[in-house]
Amino acid sequence: MLDVKQAVKKASEYFSEFYPEIEQKQLEEIEKSEDGKYWLITLSYPLSEYYKPSVVELMTLNGKKQQYKSFKVDASTGEVISMKIRSV
Repeated sequence: MLDVKQAVKKASEYFSEFYPEIEQKQLEEIEKSEDGKYWLITLSYPLSEYYKPSVVELMTLNGKKQQYKSFKVDASTGEVISMKIRSV
């Protein structure tokens, strides 16, 4: 069974596999699912200076300089089940 620190590490490593250019990330939220089978982790990271959001994205960002990803990590195996965009 993964403890919370291991789950956060798995989510962070998974994120880095897909976004190696983003070095700065921050832990925002940790939650264990009600059935105890999954860790739900939210990481934030700064918007890239090269990122040009669409008009719709600009409206949803509301001037925020951070983006968020949520991860579902299997508490038994450490496998990352999903990575999703998280709106705040």
